[in-house]
Amino acid sequence: MKETIKTFKITFGIMTIVSVVVFGWNFYQKQQAEAELNQACEKMNALRSEVIRRIDKGEKVSNTEVSAINQIGVIMTIKCPQ
Repeated sequence: MKETIKTFKITFGIMTIVSVVVFGWNFYQKQQAEAELNQACEKMNALRSEVIRRIDKGEKVSNTEVSAINQIGVIMTIKCPQ
């Protein structure tokens, strides 16, 4: 009986350790993904702001750039945290 209890404790301990490691790894990956998303959003916002600044100054801006800032605006409303 004591051997069964000892085996159960060891098995339970190993399962607990594995569960904690898996949870920690998933949490780490989620944090990394959020950090990468925030970086991408900051870069898109900076790019969009730069083109808008150029438009406001009256500088020549191509149709491609205008289209890009419109698309970035749509992407940011969908993907970027507010």
